[in-house]
Amino acid sequence: MKNKLFLLNLIICFSIFANSYKIISSGKHDYKALKLTPEIYNNINPNFSGIYIQNLNKKNIPFFTLSSSENIEILKEEHTLTLLNSFFKGNNYFLDYGLTPKENTDILSNAITFSFDDKDFFKEVEVFGSYDNVKWEKIKDDSLYKTPNEIKNQIDFDNILKYNFFRIKFKNVLNPIKILDSKLILFQNNFSLKKFEETFEPKFTYKTENSLSTLEIFNLKNLKIKSIEFITDDIFKREFSSLGVTEILYNLNFKSNKKSNTTMHFSGEVFKENSIKIYIKNNADHELNIKKVRVTYYLDYLIFQNKNNDPLFLNCFSNDTNFLIFDIVNYKTEVLKESIDLVKYEKIITTNTTTPKKNITKKNIEHKTAFNLLIIALGVFLSILILNHLSKNYNKK
Repeated sequence: MKNKLFLLNLIICFSIFANSYKIISSGKHDYKALKLTPEIYNNINPNFSGIYIQNLNKKNIPFFTLSSSENIEILKEEHTLTLLNSFFKGNNYFLDYGLTPKENTDILSNAITFSFDDKDFFKEVEVFGSYDNVKWEKIKDDSLYKTPNEIKNQIDFDNILKYNFFRIKFKNVLNPIKILDSKLILFQNNFSLKKFEETFEPKFTYKTENSLSTLEIFNLKNLKIKSIEFITDDIFKREFSSLGVTEILYNLNFKSNKKSNTTMHFSGEVFKENSIKIYIKNNADHELNIKKVRVTYYLDYLIFQNKNNDPLFLNCFSNDTNFLIFDIVNYKTEVLKESIDLVKYEKIITTNTTTPKKNITKKNIEHKTAFNLLIIALGVFLSILILNHLSKNYNKK
């Protein structure tokens, strides 16, 4: 039994190989971003375990993955205020504004703006709010001014308010302040995450039997597929199906009607197989002349620090289940506010070491590959001999 366990471990050791990529860093900024391509996705684990960024001294470089960007859209809702009253009280000048909301609705606001005439001025103001134009509640102190070089015509509230009436008190005023227009405003931030996308044209095969065409697309392992587009000049309207998804795609090009939808859509989850088969129902028609296939997938970036653009290597171990979590994750928000250089990579060699060697030449690569293949073949041969020997000993007992 111990012999069998030893043999099993031996076989596993032979099967652990890394795909190594040389990271070509450039740019003047401290932080870098490496875009993961289909080639890299095909050779990594879908949960990003077994991925290492290392320098020449085998030291791990901290990194984190980024799959989407933050998008903040400022929404602006305006309501024009009606001037209800204006009056002096002592040395202060008052303007009362109001609006009538729709039934069963609240007017929300977090700012009020004014349009002035051409005269320059600077005035300290107090802002009040009311629900009934009778009882007033103070909102804040602020100032309004207009100079040849600058204008402040907006008062921002500290919170979102529901008042229907507003009173502006101009302090220490001798003459009325002429306001041309006033508006109540609600500013809102619409926060969303936009996933990064990339499109490429993979290889595919295409065959037809009876009335069913099968199109097989390759090199899709570990990609988060969003959609697949089929490029053809043929006029058609047919059923496409794959992975439980069935869609009617068409390309109609007539003088009276031109419309096209030649794209299948998928969930964006990680695709575990290397290829996907698309089935096209032709009925009695000939097969479609599909020239190209375009796959759109959601991609990730690896973000890391490399101030001096030192030589670094991305090593991916398919049999390594370690998922590295670095401290950089805890301050990724601050990192993403910095300027980041986009870097490239080049494939080196499939190897069984965690650090690529220096000065790798084409001849060394060929020798290394041949040696690895020889070791694998020798391991398999010895495994068969040992298992056969153990089996004979067991039968004798």
